[in-house]
Amino acid sequence: MIRKLKRLALAALAALALAVFAAPAAQAEALFTVPSAGALTETTLTMLPDGIEHEAHWTVDIYNAAKTSTLTVTCKDVRANSFEHDGATKGKEFADFTIVTPLFSGCTVNGIAVTAKNLGCGFTFTSGGQMDIVSFGIHKCEHTKEPIVFSGGGCTVEIGAQQITGVEYTTVVDAETGKKVVTADFEGVEKLVYEASGFLCPFGTTSNGNITHARALLKADEKAFGQPVDFIWEP
Repeated sequence: MIRKLKRLALAALAALALAVFAAPAAQAEALFTVPSAGALTETTLTMLPDGIEHEAHWTVDIYNAAKTSTLTVTCKDVRANSFEHDGATKGKEFADFTIVTPLFSGCTVNGIAVTAKNLGCGFTFTSGGQMDIVSFGIHKCEHTKEPIVFSGGGCTVEIGAQQITGVEYTTVVDAETGKKVVTADFEGVEKLVYEASGFLCPFGTTSNGNITHARALLKADEKAFGQPVDFIWEP
């Protein structure tokens, strides 16, 4: 009887050990965090130029099908002040947030000044490393409808809704405020979808665009009084 009990105990321990080693390790989900946020505190998230390479804040190369002709779209400044995250404006942790109607300024195509208009697009940043260009409200961020448009100098480039993966986030301290902020780096992204038309860029709709430089500074302010608060990305 004692031997039988010992065998049963050993079998139970062996089964427990197998279960422990076989179980996959749980991975914590990456999240954006505003530590001071709560039921009574609303925060506003802002996208600003990174302050490091302000003159090339947003740079995209586009090509003809054979890649024998290249045009570079560059904007000195891209920023926005309104936001939403997870359908609410309150809460300490969230997996994504949307910057509504980013404004592009100081834009050129191959060094020629162009006008830039955002007719209906937002940027949704996800904590897992993605930045989606999305429609918002009643707007349609689509080609020929309400996309982001760069126009002038014999070329019109439209960028509409799409997914951009490979965004790298870093939490740093803002030298001016002493608060934590997040930098988003999405340079090196390939296969950007766009539509180009005009005698200088008769490329049509294609997906060979490359984001050669794009960094954003993401910060948070307490909504009621506009005071900066910590904004953190936690992997």
